[in-house]
Amino acid sequence: RDEVYTTDLDEDANVQPKLHDKIRPRMFARPVALRQDETDGHGPGLSVDYFSPAPRNATLEAFARHTPTKSMVLANFGLDIPAADRGGSFGMLFRGTLRVPKTGRYVFFTNSDDGSRLFIGTRSIVDNDGRHGLKEKRGRIRLTAGTHPTTLTFFAQRGSAVLQVSLTGPASTPPRIPDHRTTRTHPV
Repeated sequence: RDEVYTTDLDEDANVQPKLHDKIRPRMFARPVALRQDETDGHGPGLSVDYFSPAPRNATLEAFARHTPTKSMVLANFGLDIPAADRGGSFGMLFRGTLRVPKTGRYVFFTNSDDGSRLFIGTRSIVDNDGRHGLKEKRGRIRLTAGTHPTTLTFFAQRGSAVLQVSLTGPASTPPRIPDHRTTRTHPV
C-alpha cells in the first residue's frame, strides 16, 4: 500500500521513529522495473556492461577486446548512472530486446558525445561512431510487430558525455523509447 506522510518532525518526536521504520527499507530497494529474475536474467530494462577506460571506438569488436568493469541493469538507453561513478573515459554496452507495436518503417536516432552504434539483430542501423562533440545520426529499418534483439555501444573519452536514443515509426509513439518496450536478455 502506498502511503504519503507529511509532518513537522520537530513538533512530534514520536512520529520520527515510526516513519523511519516504514521509509528506511524502501530507500534502498531496487525499483520493481529493474528487479532481476535471478534464474535467467530476463526482465524489464536492459543489460549494461560498463567499461573504464573506454574502448577506442564503438565497434562491437572493440568492446569484445575489453573486460567490463561492472554490469548493471538500466531501465532504458542512456547515461542513467551518477556522473561521479563515470570515469573520464568510459564505455557502455547495452543489450536486450525492443518491442515495437506495429509493423512498418522505423527511424532510429542516436545523439551522442562521443561515439555510439545501434544494432537491431546483427544489422547496424545507426553508426554515430568516432570521437566528436554532440552529434545526431539516424538510420531506417522495416520491422515487424514484436520484439527484436537490440544492442547499443557507446563510448566517451574526456570531456562531456551524452547519449540519447529515440525513434519514430508507424505507431504514434513518443520519440523517446518507453521503458516498458525494453527487456534484458542477458544475466547481470
